[in-house]
Amino acid sequence: MKILLIQPPRWNKSLSLLIGDQEPLNLETIAGMLSQHEVKLLDMRFDEDKLLSTLETYNPDIVGITTVTCEYNNSCEVLQKVKSYSCSILTVVGGVHATLVPEDFNRDFVDVVVLGEGEITFKELAEAYELKCDLSAVKGIALKKNGRLFFTEKRELIEDLNSISLPNRALTREHRQFYSRGRFHPIASIYSTKGCPYRCSFCCTWITSGKKFRTRGVDIFIKDLANIEEYYIIITDDNTIHDNRYSEELFKAVDTSGIKKEYQFFGRTDTIVKNPALLEKWRRVGLKRLLIGVEHLSDKRLRSVNKGTTQAINKKALEILRDLDIDIIAYFIVEPDFEKKDFDAITRYCNEMQLSDPVFTCLTAFPGTLLYHKMKDQLIDENYELFDTLHCLFKTKLPKKLFYEYYLNLYQRAYLNNYNKDSSYADKEIEQLLGLLKKDYDVL
Repeated sequence: MKILLIQPPRWNKSLSLLIGDQEPLNLETIAGMLSQHEVKLLDMRFDEDKLLSTLETYNPDIVGITTVTCEYNNSCEVLQKVKSYSCSILTVVGGVHATLVPEDFNRDFVDVVVLGEGEITFKELAEAYELKCDLSAVKGIALKKNGRLFFTEKRELIEDLNSISLPNRALTREHRQFYSRGRFHPIASIYSTKGCPYRCSFCCTWITSGKKFRTRGVDIFIKDLANIEEYYIIITDDNTIHDNRYSEELFKAVDTSGIKKEYQFFGRTDTIVKNPALLEKWRRVGLKRLLIGVEHLSDKRLRSVNKGTTQAINKKALEILRDLDIDIIAYFIVEPDFEKKDFDAITRYCNEMQLSDPVFTCLTAFPGTLLYHKMKDQLIDENYELFDTLHCLFKTKLPKKLFYEYYLNLYQRAYLNNYNKDSSYADKEIEQLLGLLKKDYDVL
């Protein structure tokens, strides 16, 4: 049976192109589970105009697409075109948005919604469809029934991550040279853990993972890593060093493997403070940069998003990383009630802590999160394409135009006027990004 997996087009062609594209690891992993079928992966971020020609030449039995909130409209458009081409094709949608808001896909052109982790679910769905079995026997999906969604038995989380096949990266060979994060390209993605036990109100990871944290076999990770040709690696876990003992084993395995790569991964500031020695070891085997959520400068605001850290912990973590010569990609949340003093405070903080790659995200209440349930009545714009952390979806304390002016100045001052020129992005890229954002904000 022929299966076509699709990474949807960019939600904003110009903006996302500047920010960078990472390989569709989830789709590659699902493809790895489908070895008994013929599988093709269409990355429409690069081949946006090839949908129809691919359908004509490949003639798939099943088309599956993944989506996050800001890609919702594009994903629906793709599935609509697939159904228009042939109503006999089984259309399947999965991903974070489909899991948290499955009702959004109660559409004529969607046959199946995959809920939660899709590796085993999609495999069983494909098998059932090929054998013409009743799809309602497949766990973890939603089907249309009398104009409403019918939910099958809930699928449990995959406890044994070693049961998941290695990603089929051969399917993205054509575009691997373009996968990037700033100036680090080509960059490959890999995972060592899944889930997060923390409960930040703006995040959905702990919701979709059932608050559980699971580790992948060290030997499986090394086998996967050895198959990757790219030098730059991003480990996509939400908190790679959460489990100190596991991360120590992983470090030892990487060290003895002789594999030479440059790594970046995600970590919490409290975890960093507890494990400086472990990070020093990872630095020796290639850890170059860490992505961390500073989020806010005050304990009160940190508590408001249920972050579970303090400003003292954040500062200590940044100092540890700086002493270890590990580059920091620090994320900050810009709240709708910010005034000029709040924007200025972030700029001072970035300069004081010598942050060369800060990221400033507008508070975004993604559907399905605690924050969304708390603030959905305050949303002034529910266009999913604006749920990208670059737009403020709430009424601002400052006039909207002035709010965005100060927001753009955060990037202007952090990158273009910064004494530290070790940023992952060139000045011209930041200037282009700011120009595109300004045009976008002017029409809102």
